[in-house]
Amino acid sequence: MAPKNFLYEAYLQEQKKLEVWRKGRVIPNFNPDLWRWDDFGSAIYYPAYGDQSSPNGWQFDHYPIPESLGGTDDVNNLRPLHHEMVI
Repeated sequence: MAPKNFLYEAYLQEQKKLEVWRKGRVIPNFNPDLWRWDDFGSAIYYPAYGDQSSPNGWQFDHYPIPESLGGTDDVNNLRPLHHEMVI
């Protein structure tokens, strides 16, 4: 039973990641499944999620309500952000 639960959780996390990713702005002439701009104009690369060593790594940012002020991990309160921009 544990493997199914693990796979289901991994599936849900990937779906959440895709929903947040789609909030990024499409970069003209680039594959939107791989490349987007964050809200500050930094190019982010989908496979580099969570990779702080990548020049185009990104992660979730709690916005508009910061986590420190009670912002949740709900997709409506998340946006994709270049890893160097997250405080």
